[in-house]
Amino acid sequence: MILQEKNLKPEGKLTQKRIEDTCEEHKRKTRNRITSKDIWEGIKNKKILFRMKDFIWKLIHNHHKVGNWFKRIPNWQDKAICECGKVETMDHILIECRLNKSKDIWQEAEKIWKENNRDFKWTEPSVNILRGLGAIKLKERDKIAPNWINERYIEIVAETTWIIWTTRNKRIFDNIKLTREEAIKKWKEMISNKLETEKTIIKIEDKIKKKVEMQKDFDKKWKRNTKHEDMEKT
Repeated sequence: MILQEKNLKPEGKLTQKRIEDTCEEHKRKTRNRITSKDIWEGIKNKKILFRMKDFIWKLIHNHHKVGNWFKRIPNWQDKAICECGKVETMDHILIECRLNKSKDIWQEAEKIWKENNRDFKWTEPSVNILRGLGAIKLKERDKIAPNWINERYIEIVAETTWIIWTTRNKRIFDNIKLTREEAIKKWKEMISNKLETEKTIIKIEDKIKKKVEMQKDFDKKWKRNTKHEDMEKT
């Protein structure tokens, strides 16, 4: 799907209600206000890969093919219910389901966050946090997070969401079931690959001033993170 400008605008009352719920949850969890405009503009955040831009757009519009959607498909009605017995919703898939190893993977994400962010607490992800991910503005008491903190949260949460989503897809469509250890290893590999890509981009940057700025930004977000060093050795 190509994300055109017209597709970034709210469509219909249900979408507007999801946007309102997203704004409210961001205010409650981050103690910072975001607007409808922030959410739509956030989809274009440069720290979010295209696959996640598409994913977030679908979250906002409730366009993911899960749960009751399968009841309309011959021979696939059984996929409306997760093997754990719960109706598949995006909340269940991304946050709750033990078969997707969701909680285990989120715990790993929280660990690497805490190792390098003592001033800003981990904000528990939810579907509404994900809908407004590109616009998130973290805050701790009266201290507003600098851009690199927000960017780090966005990158960690986006990558973690994607690994859980693809783990679920392989389980229900290809019958590939990962153990907790396999799922965490896969997550670590994805984070490590992302960091290696960032390092390569910095390495090939030919403008010295920009290169220095990019390296400083990278070091702020990742260098002190011991988990990052462990992942590089994995």
